[in-house]
Amino acid sequence: MSSNVLPKARSAPATGESAVTLQLEVEQHLGSYASTRDGQRFVRGVLALSSASSQDERVDALHDLVDWSRQDRPLPSDLTADEAQASFQRFSLLVEVFERLPLAAAVLDRTVAELLLESSVTHMIASAGLPTGRGFMAEGADRLMAKLVPVPREDHDLGHICLRTFRHPVEVRRIGLMPSTLFARLIALVTPGDRPDLLGGLWTDFSDGLRLLGTRVRAAGLHEKIRERSSPCRVEDSPFFQLSHRMDALAVVWSRSEVDAEQSARCQELIERCRKELDEVSRRIEGSGVSVDIVYGVELIERCMMRIEQMIGIADAGDAEEFARRLHTFFAQLIIASYRDRSVRQLLSDTAGLLGRKIVERNGRSGEHYVARNAAEYRHIWVAAAGGGIVAGLMGAMKFPVIEAHHAPFMEGLLLTAIYIGGFLVMQAFGLILATKQPAMFGATIADIVRNQKDSVVELVVLARRILHSQLAATISNLILVSLTAFAVAAIWYAQHGEPYLTREEALHTYRTLDPLGSGTIFYAALTGVLLWLASVAGGFLDNWSVYHRIPQGIADHSLGRIIGRERMVRFAGAWSRRVADIGTNVTLGVLLGMTPIVGEFLGVPLDVRHVTLSTGKFMLGAASLGSGWYQDGLIWSATAGVAIMFVLNLGVGFVLALYVALRAYGLPRRQLLTVLSHFVKRPKGLPRS
Repeated sequence: MSSNVLPKARSAPATGESAVTLQLEVEQHLGSYASTRDGQRFVRGVLALSSASSQDERVDALHDLVDWSRQDRPLPSDLTADEAQASFQRFSLLVEVFERLPLAAAVLDRTVAELLLESSVTHMIASAGLPTGRGFMAEGADRLMAKLVPVPREDHDLGHICLRTFRHPVEVRRIGLMPSTLFARLIALVTPGDRPDLLGGLWTDFSDGLRLLGTRVRAAGLHEKIRERSSPCRVEDSPFFQLSHRMDALAVVWSRSEVDAEQSARCQELIERCRKELDEVSRRIEGSGVSVDIVYGVELIERCMMRIEQMIGIADAGDAEEFARRLHTFFAQLIIASYRDRSVRQLLSDTAGLLGRKIVERNGRSGEHYVARNAAEYRHIWVAAAGGGIVAGLMGAMKFPVIEAHHAPFMEGLLLTAIYIGGFLVMQAFGLILATKQPAMFGATIADIVRNQKDSVVELVVLARRILHSQLAATISNLILVSLTAFAVAAIWYAQHGEPYLTREEALHTYRTLDPLGSGTIFYAALTGVLLWLASVAGGFLDNWSVYHRIPQGIADHSLGRIIGRERMVRFAGAWSRRVADIGTNVTLGVLLGMTPIVGEFLGVPLDVRHVTLSTGKFMLGAASLGSGWYQDGLIWSATAGVAIMFVLNLGVGFVLALYVALRAYGLPRRQLLTVLSHFVKRPKGLPRS
C-alpha cells in the first residue's frame, strides 16, 4: 500500500437482527430465483452463516456457500481461462448479494473475522509447496495413508480449511483463474472496517510465516555443504544469516499492521545477495560435485525467497486494486501448493525433478569430441569414427562364437558384456568414436543452455543440429569401416577354413532381425537409445561421485607417491579426472548391451538391443557369408531400412531424453520440448546453421 498502514476493515454491525428479516431481505433481492431449488439452497446457506456460533459451524457454512457457487455441470480437466471465468457467474451473484444487503454483509464480516481469529495461515505460508527433506518412502507413505484412512478436521489451520473446501484439482486450478475484479470485490467485503483487531491476527500470521521462511533460508544457506561452496566469509556476514534477521525486523512492522518501504528494500537487497551466492554455489559445483542435499538446499532457498518477495509485494502494493490482485495470486498459489503437498503423483513428479537436477547440475564434461564445432573437428570425427568402425567390426565378429557355444544364459551375457566393455575401452584409449553414443557431457551442456533460458530454444536447436551433423558423419564413417572390417574378417576366415564365417541360416537370420516390419527392430532401436542415455547418466554420476569425494586429490596425495614420485601421481590424478566419466559410460553401456537380452530371457520378455554400428557389422558379416546370394530377393533393402531407422532412434531417443530431463529439472513446461523439436525440423528464419 502507498501509506504506512496496511488496510483496516470497517466496523461489523450488531448481529441481533432477526433471521427472518435476513431471510426476507435475501429472498426479496433474489426475486423469482428464491423460489427455485438452488435459490432456497442459497438462502439456507446465508441463514446457516448467520447462526454459526463455533468454528466448525462457520467452516461448514462457508463451505456450503462455496459449493453452491459452483456451476451444476462438472468442470473439464483441461479448464481454460474463458471457461473458468464463465464458471464464476454464481459466485458473482453471491458477492453481489453481500454487497447490496447490509444485513448479509454484516453477517459475512463477522463470520470471516471470527474464522480468521480462530485459525492460522502461518503453517500454510511456511511449508506449502516447499521441500521437506523427508525421504521419498516416508513422505509417500504419509500421503498414501491420508487418502486411505479418515483424516480428522483441522479447522484451526486455514490451509486445511481451503483443502477441505477445494478438493478437486480442477477446482484448485479454478481459484487462480478467478477474475481479479471479482476477487477485489470479495476482499472489500470481508475487510472489517474499523475493527483492526479482527484483521490483526491475519497479519500476525503473515509476520510469523515471514520469520519461519527466513529461518529456513538461514538453516539451508548455512548448511555445511552449501557453505563449502559459497564465497568464504564469517557466519555473521553471510547474506543467508543476515536475511533472517532482516525478516525479523520486517515481521515486527507487519505485526503492527504497518509497512516500511525502507525495510522492504533492504530485504530485497539481501535476497539479491543470496541469489548471487546461489550462483556461486552452482559455479563451484563444477569443481566440487553435487549431492541430493545440495540440490535440496538450493531448491528450498530459491522457493522460500520467491515467497518472501511475494509477501513483500503484497504489503507494498500501491493501491487497493493492486493489493487484491497480488493477494489473490499469492493465496491461489498457496492453495495449489497445499493440494500438491497431498498428491502422491506430485511427489513422484517432484522427486523426478530433484533427481533430474542432480543429474544435470554436474553430469561430466568429457566427450566434447563427439560434437564438431568447426571444420577441423568435423574432419577429426570422420577419422576417429573410422577407427571406431574397425573396432566395432571386430566386436561383432567376436560375438558369434560366444553365441554359437550355447553357454548358460548368464555366462553368455557376461562374455558378451566383456566383449562390449573391452571394445568400448579400446575406443576410449585411442580416442575413437562409436556413432550415436551419448557422452556424459550432453546432459550438462543442455542444462547450461536451459538454465540460462535466454534464447535457449535457438541455442538448443543449434546444438541439436551440430549433434546431428556430427553423428551423421560418425555414423557414415562407422558404417563404411565396419562393413569393410566385416568383409575382411569373412574373407580371412574363408581363406583359412574354406567355409563362410556364418552358415546360410545364420546369415539369413541377421537379415530378418533387421527388418523394421518383420521384427522388433523399431522397439529395440528405441530401447537402445534409452540405454545409450542411461549409460551417459551413469558416466556423469561416476564423475560427480569422484569429484564430490575428492578422489583425484586422494590419488595425488597417496603415499604411493613416495615410491613412484609425486609428479607421476599428480599425472595419474589428472588422467583419472579426464577419463572417469568415459570409463563409467563405457562400462555401463557394455553391461546394458550385454545383459539386456539375458534379463529379457529370464523374465520371459522379448528384449534385445539394436545399435546402428554394431548391428551393421553383424549384417555385413551375414552378407559376406552369403557370397553371390547376398541380395536375397530384395531382403537386403528391408535390412538396410532397419539400419537407417536404428540411426534415427538411437540418436533421437537419447537426445530427447537428455533434453526432457533438463527441462523437467528446471520446471520448464513440456511444450518447450515440442518447441525445440518443431524449430529443429522447420528451421526458423535467421536460425544460425551449425
